Amino acid sequence: FTAVKDKKENLHDLSIKLRKFDFVERADNVTGEACIIILVRAKDINEFDTILLNKIHLVEGVKRTKTDIVLRENK
Repeated sequence: FTAVKDKKENLHDLSIKLRKFDFVERADNVTGEACIIILVRAKDINEFDTILLNKIHLVEGVKRTKTDIVLRENK
């Protein structure tokens, strides 16, 4: 999961921009320090690093991100 802080962008519009990427499974508006939480699927940490730096951080309106990596899904 990656928390996205906006640059005073319309949150709905920013969520729509982020959901356009194939690797973003969810983009939910939240309360707290972050404005949006996105669920990103990547095959490994190297792919995630590339996605974060070369895709998400380049989206207009993204100010900064904070990432938590899921080690195991409990179903």
